[in-house]
Amino acid sequence: MDATEFEHKPPTQDPSPAAESVKETAVPAPDNRFQNSIRLVVGMLVLLLLLSTLPGVNWRFLDDRLQTFTTIFLGIFIEAVPFLLAGSLVSGFIAVFVDRDTITRYVPRRAVPAALTGALMGFAFPVCECGVVPVTRRLYQKGLPLPVGIAFLLSAPVINPVVLASTYVAFGLALTIFIKVPSRIGRAGLIIVSAAALVALLTPIFIYYLGLWLIGLLVALAPSNK
Repeated sequence: MDATEFEHKPPTQDPSPAAESVKETAVPAPDNRFQNSIRLVVGMLVLLLLLSTLPGVNWRFLDDRLQTFTTIFLGIFIEAVPFLLAGSLVSGFIAVFVDRDTITRYVPRRAVPAALTGALMGFAFPVCECGVVPVTRRLYQKGLPLPVGIAFLLSAPVINPVVLASTYVAFGLALTIFIKVPSRIGRAGLIIVSAAALVALLTPIFIYYLGLWLIGLLVALAPSNK
């Protein structure tokens, strides 16, 4: 018997379609830079808050204005942390359970239908203006069209389920349905038209925000009557 028959042959790769589909559907490693930054900032602020509550600690190196700034900043940040965490949680669910093929199949690409879809998405996602940023960022990584993301960024803080629930608790069902919801739907319609116009005519969205910044600057510099 020839000795060459006993030579080791490398294993052949499985060319079956199942193996190829497993390779194609492999989930990439998520980008945790944003989550790590949030953890770092939250940890530093919590540590600073705990140190400030220790007995005998006197922040003599801080004057009154800086102490006021620190108090206001910590108050606003602590109020926003739950919504940031909610946005990060929703972003994680999207990264795990939503694939690019689903968004490509069901989300329209044309400007007006895409803006309408993005505005209606605000009813489904319980995120505010803080948490909508990581959610939109994750959806863009999954292939979300630009018009949908712009409309969703503008509509989600106005018509999300948390806002509607808080409006119901504060004003009751009647005022929520007949006053608050129609006004919010009107705002959503304005958002849809604005988003479609921005995408169709002014693709660089920074022009929109530049106009808002200029308006805010003029209001801030306007002389007071006091």
